[in-house]
Parts: sequence; structure tokens; C-alpha cells
Amino acid sequence: MATKQTYRVHALRAGRHVDARGRVVELSAADIAELAESYDPALHRAPLVKGHPEHDKPSYGVIQAAVAENGHLFAEVTPVPELVDDVREHRLLGVSAALYGRTHPRNPTPGKLHLRHLGFVGAVPPSVKGLDAPQFAEDDATHEDYFEFSESAALGTTAYTFDMVAGLLRGLREQIIADKGVEAAEAVLPTWRIEAIVTSADELRRQRDHEIDDAPQPIFSEDPMTEAEIRALQEQNAKLTAENATLKKSIADDKDLRLQADHAAFCESLISDRRLLPRDKEGTLQMLNHLARTSDGAEFGEGDDKQSPVDAYKASLRARLQIDDALFSESAGRRHQPVDEKHPLVAEAEARAAR
Repeated sequence: MATKQTYRVHALRAGRHVDARGRVVELSAADIAELAESYDPALHRAPLVKGHPEHDKPSYGVIQAAVAENGHLFAEVTPVPELVDDVREHRLLGVSAALYGRTHPRNPTPGKLHLRHLGFVGAVPPSVKGLDAPQFAEDDATHEDYFEFSESAALGTTAYTFDMVAGLLRGLREQIIADKGVEAAEAVLPTWRIEAIVTSADELRRQRDHEIDDAPQPIFSEDPMTEAEIRALQEQNAKLTAENATLKKSIADDKDLRLQADHAAFCESLISDRRLLPRDKEGTLQMLNHLARTSDGAEFGEGDDKQSPVDAYKASLRARLQIDDALFSESAGRRHQPVDEKHPLVAEAEARAAR
């Protein structure tokens, strides 16, 4: 039986990634080193799979060892012939690592990150950016080929294909020129068409070289926050909610006090102008305060003549005729006596609200 060949695969790198669930994951060089140190095939032989199957099956080989170098994780893998052929024929263009989080119940090394599997992907972009597509060479077992989770391995492969097509078309054009002349070649294969293919290839390479980390990323099993962190966040949220409610109440109370002061000053101005008897001040003040608290958004009139209930009531008070001197003098003598009765309209409104 032939011995399976071992290849070295660039599996993961340090940096800021987004997993398949859209969670932002920061992997430091120390995390990468931890992955290499914790990997023990005696505890868990991480399989090579196609895509990211839920149960890590079927397996197309295993990871024999993991090595960390300058923030990059390399896996020593032994793939089955079918996987080797898929990579060589460019049916699989990249890889995406799946990890067990430190608290995952199936993590063979609790408290440390651990490789779950290494998925080889085709049409789906590789999970981590910045690497080349895998290539399993057909020479001896000591040869090491790297793939580096490309910003998109598919982009690089497509650009190479465009270059090949452009080269074939150039050769065909030159043959036509030799046989029938430039005019005939230009009619069949105009230069601008070939240059358009070259331009497309260059654009794909630019996308590969400058693409930012916004594509689907590796699967990570660990929740982004611990239970303690979630509880702390919930407590902080409850505290902020309570503080916000207190602040809103304080603002509302302050606004109410200002309105009461304004209404009291308005009543005093009416008394000074002899349009309100001193004995009627408390009832009028109650009515103004009641309207201000209960008629939010209500308006009387149309167009530019629209007024709030408070303003309409104030306008009616200002429009009163001045009170006779004798009656005003008689009322002024009782101005500072306490008044216990509420304004009739206020009393009626409060009674309706209590029903």
C-alpha cells in the first residue's frame, strides 16, 4: 500500500476576522501559537473536509501536526488521492479553518483553542484573506506547497485563466496576420477585444491584492462573550436605562416647575391689569397647569391661527374687560387668604379621569 504524501498547508493567520455567523473575531499571534501548541492528534485528529460539513464527515485526510510561525498557522496534512486531484484540477481553490472555542463542550483541550477541521472550499471564497490557493505538487514527499487563504483564491485563478485566453488569442491573431494580413486579423480579432481581456485580468488581480476583510470567515465554535461578560453588560444596560429614566423625569419636573412659574407670573400680570380678581388666581393657575399637562399636541383653530389649549385660554383671559374698581378692591383684601377649592373645570376633568 502506497504511503500517503504529507503536505504543508497555510491554514490560518493572526488578525481581525468575521466568522460565518457575522461575529468579529480577533486572533493574536499568541492565539495562533496556542492553536499549534494545543493540537494533539492523539486527542483529536482534525479531519480534512470539503466545505464545512456539520459533523466533520466525510473525511478526506487528517491534520498530522500544526506549526505556528510569526502569527501564521501551518498544518501538516495527509490528504487522500481524491482531495489531491481536486486541488490539482482547481476544483478546490482555498481552505477555511474551523476551531473549537475554549469553552466548547467537545473541545479536547478545554481552556485552549483547538483545530476542529480544515475545510477545502471551491466556489465559496476562502475564509481568511491574504493567501494563495493550495497546490499539491506531484513530486516527492519532502516538497512543501503553500496556500495562503487568498483574498480570493478564485480571483487569482480567474485572472490567470484570462491571461491564458488573451495569450491564445494573440497567437491566433498573429497567425491570421501572417496568412491574410492585418486588416483581416482586425476584422476577426480586433486588438481592443484582447486588451479588454488583459484589463479584466489586471482588475481581478487588483481586487485580490487590495480586498479588505469583509467576506465570510472561518467557523468559530466559541461564543464571542462569556456568561459573566453578558451578565455585566445586562447590568450595565439596566443601570443606564434607570439613569436615563431618572434624567427624563428630572427634565420633565424642571419643565413643569418652569411652566408653573410662567403661569403664576401670567396670573399676576392679569391681576395687575385688573382682568383677574386676586381671589381667582389659584383656580386660574390650576387650570393653566392642568391644560399644560394634559393637552400635549392638541390645537385649536386653523392655519396660522392655530393655538394650544393653554394659549387659547390665556387669550381668553387677556380679552376680559377690566374689573370694576370697587369689586377689585374688595377682592384684593382677601388676596392672601388660602383657597382650598379647585377651579370647577379642573375638578370636573380630574373626576372624569378617575372614572
